[in-house]
Amino acid sequence: MVAPTIENYNRLRDSLVASVPRKDQKYVVEFFAFMEKKLKRKNDLRKLDTPCFKTLIKYTQMLKNVYSWFKKPLSDITEKDFRKVYDDLEDGVIKSNRGEAYRSKNEYYNKIFKAKFFEMLGKDIIAKKVIEFNNKPKSEVRMIREPVFTKMLENVSRVEHRLLLWLAFDVGENITSLLQLKKRNCTRKLDPDTKDSCYMINFPEQILKRSRTPRTEPTIYNKTVELLDEVLENKDVDDFIFSFGYPSAKKFLQRLVRKLDIRVEPANDLLTWKDLRSSMACHLLNIGWTTDEVNARLGHVPGSQEIQKYVTYLALDRKRPLRRIQESQVQQVREELEKQKQADKLRAIREKTKDEMYQQQIDELKNQMKKINKAISLKGKRF
Repeated sequence: MVAPTIENYNRLRDSLVASVPRKDQKYVVEFFAFMEKKLKRKNDLRKLDTPCFKTLIKYTQMLKNVYSWFKKPLSDITEKDFRKVYDDLEDGVIKSNRGEAYRSKNEYYNKIFKAKFFEMLGKDIIAKKVIEFNNKPKSEVRMIREPVFTKMLENVSRVEHRLLLWLAFDVGENITSLLQLKKRNCTRKLDPDTKDSCYMINFPEQILKRSRTPRTEPTIYNKTVELLDEVLENKDVDDFIFSFGYPSAKKFLQRLVRKLDIRVEPANDLLTWKDLRSSMACHLLNIGWTTDEVNARLGHVPGSQEIQKYVTYLALDRKRPLRRIQESQVQQVREELEKQKQADKLRAIREKTKDEMYQQQIDELKNQMKKINKAISLKGKRF
């Protein structure tokens, strides 16, 4: 992933303009001028910021891919040309750099083909006609379970790599934001009640996706604390936690995932950095966190329904009634045991009372016998 800076954006935009057919170059230039203005106005900005450059750089890559699919000026394409590319995308003939069918094809449909760029070319009507039956993309769940995550860690030796994995699974923010964390964003705390240590990880607005809420999240796992202690020990307050960027992080994870064949549920695709975020969400839901609590930790706005796909996949809504029945049954057994316990206690008291009464009667008989024996003895002495 290219760093979202103005220098990288200008370089990639200019490179794209130079690579497209000459008759289309003016459209590409006009499109990016439009997008720059749109992003500033939409986000109430006086000048483009980092998230804007991230979006613009993504558009340069998308348009580069589109031109590679059509292999001709887009201003010249016909309905037949477009239908061929569309069918190839849908049928998985056109593949990504990883050799897989495009999972993000709907982004191209909605952001390029049926949007402003094709409108400028006068081809949006063709696109809308051909994509008539396209469905809204389904929101996928992609997750691994904690034992699989543990297996991954057992095969990682570099401390920084282990820490990045733990932060991704513990705090759950995306990889680009984690790689921008500095020592100043991490504050060590001691819980006065539990006496356990944690780090408060601050995610300022500048390093987050625009849709995320700036926030401070405590780490959950002791291992995250241990690794942060080790990595931060010799760093200055303004140093980045990690000494590498996204390309190295991506390469490291891909190598590890392929070596261990780590695949996500339920799609059975190879794990990516983004999947660790959803894995954390599913894990927290499974151990009893509420949807509001998980939403807040993910940085979603209050009331976000994004979390619902995890709840549905984990069948938590269907498990809760069963859990209530099980809890009711357990409570009933407890009550019956308590009743039996009380009955046994009363029985024991009654038995004890009977024994005491019998013993009292025996003692009284013994006393009477003593008196009788004493009277007999005295009577014998008189005679």
